[in-house]
Amino acid sequence: QERMTGEWAEALKGRKVIFLAHSMGGLVTTWWYHHYFKNPEIKHTFGGIEQVIFLGTPHSGSPAMLFLMLDRYTANLDPGWISKKFQSRVFGDLNRAAFSFPSIYQILPHYTKDRPVIKRQHHALGEESLDHFQAKVWRKYDLLKWQREQVGDNKKVFYDRIAPLLRDGGLFQQQLAALPEIDEAVYFY
Repeated sequence: QERMTGEWAEALKGRKVIFLAHSMGGLVTTWWYHHYFKNPEIKHTFGGIEQVIFLGTPHSGSPAMLFLMLDRYTANLDPGWISKKFQSRVFGDLNRAAFSFPSIYQILPHYTKDRPVIKRQHHALGEESLDHFQAKVWRKYDLLKWQREQVGDNKKVFYDRIAPLLRDGGLFQQQLAALPEIDEAVYFY
């Protein structure tokens, strides 16, 4: 937004803009469109939006991201020793750092009680749906035990640290779900 109304304003003056957004960039574009472009208090110098093109944008979140979190980030590389060393080094560092990125939680799938993503068998209750944006669920089942142990935290410290990220990610997904589609948009999945 700062660049659109600041340093790019003169170059874009009077021109129609085409946005090409991929994956999380599409979620950011959707957020910007509804909160900045459609805001009558913000003046834009460009002549409007010609089109927004979404490529593989997970508008309802990405179940794949949730499963990557639960199963560790890995790559299907050749099983040779060089590849294993590379994978261990790159993905080991990524695994340690990724849980501090707010975007990881913002791209988690939108949760509703009638459309849960995680279900567990409970001996007395039968099948139960788990709200994956609740830190108490992650803590109770220690869903990220592998990550917690990798960083050396106890359960309370680790899940207290990710609790605000989960909460904010859930709020972000709720707010996105409430936004209307963009009229000028084309969606490719």
